[in-house]
Amino acid sequence: MCKDQTKDQMAHTLQCFAAPGDAVHLQGIQEWSENRFTDLRQLPNHGDVFVCCILTHGEAGVVLGTDSGRLEIKEIKRFFRATDQSPLTGKPKVFLIQACQGHGRQQRVLLKDLEEDSSTSIPAAADVLVALSTVEDYIYCRVTQQLNG
Repeated sequence: MCKDQTKDQMAHTLQCFAAPGDAVHLQGIQEWSENRFTDLRQLPNHGDVFVCCILTHGEAGVVLGTDSGRLEIKEIKRFFRATDQSPLTGKPKVFLIQACQGHGRQQRVLLKDLEEDSSTSIPAAADVLVALSTVEDYIYCRVTQQLNG
């Protein structure tokens, strides 16, 4: 989905998740076709987590493919659900998406005490990560039994 040739940026991002010496497998996926990214059975069967980085253009709730086709973010996440045959079943799945989600412009905030090679400002809503205990459209199922410890 990377129209802007950001393979190096994705590789660097994935390396941030890995401990020194861990193998990081960057699987370049250029497009969404036949309602799927790739055959999940071809993914490596080892590893502790699956991280999906999508760096592209977007609109509210969607990302745009190299053909400018719209793909709902919900649909991407739905594709990676656990199944009996998926090597990703039981592994955490993290989605990092860098894409516009609207047309508004954020107010900028000037940074103080900068190093020489850093930016002078950031968007007002920067440095925010939202992690939910469940996925969209579903209730959260919590273990209600008391644990004896």
